Amino acid sequence: MIFVDEKLPNSEIQNILDNAPIWSYVEFLGDYYSDISLTVNQGLNIYSRNGSILNAPLNSTALKIAADDVSVSHLIFCGNSSDAVDIINAHNVNLINNSIVNHLDESKIGSYADGTVNLPGYGICVSNSSAV
Repeated sequence: MIFVDEKLPNSEIQNILDNAPIWSYVEFLGDYYSDISLTVNQGLNIYSRNGSILNAPLNSTALKIAADDVSVSHLIFCGNSSDAVDIINAHNVNLINNSIVNHLDESKIGSYADGTVNLPGYGICVSNSSAV
């Protein structure tokens, strides 16, 4: 089991994911992680016991899954005017008991409301993937 301590920067968390043995269990221990834009490139089991929040930087996804056999559970993903989670060219991906939130550009609230500007992001965007 591999632990991700609270307040680690994105680069250190990405390093943990990149160097974890395949199919490892990776547990987020903290309540809140800011400026998170991670990519999963191998089969991992990623989770939190306390509903850790992964907040993406502006116009970035919080989590990109680009590997088969990935399980993600009990996390809260905050997109920031983009998709919160992207699943690309991946198979057998399980998202279990997660929450997705997307922050909106407050200067465009009126345009969102009247339909002149589309709401950003999809929450979860899936492309070229199966068994998701």
